Amino acid sequence: MRVARAFNKMRAWLEENDPSMLDTLRRGMSRQELDESLASDDISLPACVRAMYRVCGGQDDEKVPLEFKRSMGTSNWMGLFGGYSFYDKPVSLRFLTIPRAIALRRHILQQCPSPPFPPGESLTLQDQFPFACSFQWLQQVELPSRTVCVRVSTGDVCSVGNEVSRPRGVALHQQATASQHAGGLVPWLEAFVERLCSGYYRKSRLVKDLDQSVSISLFPRAGEFSCESVTRGVRVRASSIFVPEMSFTAEPHSFYFFAYSIRFQMLESITEGGKEVLSCQLVSRHFAFTRIFAGGAQSQDRVDGEAVVGMYPLLRCGP
Repeated sequence: MRVARAFNKMRAWLEENDPSMLDTLRRGMSRQELDESLASDDISLPACVRAMYRVCGGQDDEKVPLEFKRSMGTSNWMGLFGGYSFYDKPVSLRFLTIPRAIALRRHILQQCPSPPFPPGESLTLQDQFPFACSFQWLQQVELPSRTVCVRVSTGDVCSVGNEVSRPRGVALHQQATASQHAGGLVPWLEAFVERLCSGYYRKSRLVKDLDQSVSISLFPRAGEFSCESVTRGVRVRASSIFVPEMSFTAEPHSFYFFAYSIRFQMLESITEGGKEVLSCQLVSRHFAFTRIFAGGAQSQDRVDGEAVVGMYPLLRCGP
């Protein structure tokens, strides 16, 4: 079974790299437990979702809080499906138990006046079942900053945001054909696990200055969406991610939101004027962003300015 194989690989990776997160995973549910949990809302899940919960029942509610709590420390950041942050938007996607998923689904249906999908895609909130979401960072925000759902009728995967007044969301993985019963969830899960095991995703701080936020980062560390260069002893790594919960595909106002991460490290000392230099400071930046359109056409945006967002990071030699 593809779902079982994917979870076995993920458990093996966690056992070696993050035993604490492995400890948050619940055992798989029996058919009877699954049926009884879904009976109250009369939800009929596609086979791919049922298979996932038969293999793993989600992350333990007590060990991985849905609301951000300072007292929980590192537990806030133990989302199985990774996370990221940029500006004031932190995300850590935890794997929901069935009871927690049902409660969130009810809450979403109450809060959202309209589906966060473009007209013509025939997606409705009633047809969505959330299986992963981030914590609620701010108490006054009604919904998680990102929720990952499956379409009950097909198994397609989509991601939605928390702007109730302007719902946004994008379908991520859709089934290739009507007869492909595995739906989009299975390839989505397999792709995530493959990237995790290959080093495309790695553990790092999700929030720059918060040591307790070390977890699986969705900013790529390898592959085509990551690049690296070393100049005079300073290594610069850059990567970008698509942010589906802040994107919208309804014409004529469709837009796609991306975030990028730039990381600096002084690897070794250099010699300037006969003296050894053990530190340096960033004073200016030059970025080139390349857009690749359908058909292969490209355009480039250049950004030049002082430091980075008004900050002048000081780098010192060493790890």
